[in-house]
Amino acid sequence: MSLQTRFTFVTSNDLKVMAAHEVCDKHDILFDRQVIDFVEIQSDNGETIARDKAAQAYTQLNTPLVVTDDSWLIPGLGGFPGPYMKQVNDWFTPDDWIRLTRDLTDRRMILRQIIVYQDSDGQRVFTSDVESVLLTSSRSQSGHKHFSIISFDGGVHSAAEVVESGRSALQNEPNSWHELCAWLQSA
Repeated sequence: MSLQTRFTFVTSNDLKVMAAHEVCDKHDILFDRQVIDFVEIQSDNGETIARDKAAQAYTQLNTPLVVTDDSWLIPGLGGFPGPYMKQVNDWFTPDDWIRLTRDLTDRRMILRQIIVYQDSDGQRVFTSDVESVLLTSSRSQSGHKHFSIISFDGGVHSAAEVVESGRSALQNEPNSWHELCAWLQSA
């Protein structure tokens, strides 16, 4: 597709918009942003949630669009909290996470990023797993509280520290946005 490639990114999350711009801008893919209220279904499957949100958004907007759903999968905790990440992060403080994970030997946290593109032809799903490390102390007092306890660069910087510097925490990680952009350009 050309420079006119456009879609509407349906999200209220500023960090997700930052991450999308960092990738889409490099591919000359344009998008605008729309915030709508979803009735978010509860499911143990992030793809099911994302597909449902895309269908709801498309019914309201009737334009090519993208929605995302992210999950935290912590292998040392049996995959907890999974697609319930948003709710759990509303309840837990960084100190709660540190206490919960203090004794883990496997300190990996996998960010499962699911993007659903929907247009009149249907849905296309892009999924990536980005590995990070759970930190043993909170590194940042920013508004991105749960980003203060994970690191995508092996523990050198917390994701919050990267965001505070004006960059996306996932800027150097292959992720679903790269896959979406490659697909859009080849369509």
